[in-house]
Amino acid sequence: GKLLQMVGSSLNTATVISTTTESTTNLSQTITPSKTGSKLLFMCAGHYSQNHNGGSYGPQTKLQIYKQIGSGSDTKVHQVTYDYVANTNSVYHSHHFAATYFDSTATLNTTDAIKYTIYANLLYADHQMRMNPSGYTSLVIQEYDA
Repeated sequence: GKLLQMVGSSLNTATVISTTTESTTNLSQTITPSKTGSKLLFMCAGHYSQNHNGGSYGPQTKLQIYKQIGSGSDTKVHQVTYDYVANTNSVYHSHHFAATYFDSTATLNTTDAIKYTIYANLLYADHQMRMNPSGYTSLVIQEYDA
C-alpha cells in the first residue's frame, strides 16, 4: 500500500530495569492515524546493557512491544527478544536490538492516538539492565493505506 505518514524520534535517556515484572523502558512512539482501516508498521533500533549484579546466574532479559489505543491500557502485542549473557563478571554487557511489529488491525478510527512502547523484564530479581545507556534509540511508525 501507499505510505500515508511517518513519525519518528530518537531518544538518549537511560532507564534502569531491575525487576522481574514487565516494566516500561520509556521508549515509545505515538501516531494518530490519518485514515480508518490503514495498517501500521512500528520499528525500533536500540541499545541496552545488562549485569548479573553479583547474582549466581548470567542476566536473562526479555523485551516486548506493548500497544495503547487512546486512553486505554497498554497491551502486549509482540515479544521481541529473550537474551542471556554468561555469568562471567560484574560488568555490564552491551547489546543492540531491533524490534519490528506490523499491525494490520490498528486503525479502527482516526481520533485515537496509538502508542507503541518497549517493555522489559529480567528473569532474576538481583540482576540489572540499562535501556539506552550510552546511545540513541530510534523509533519509527509508518502508516500505510490498506
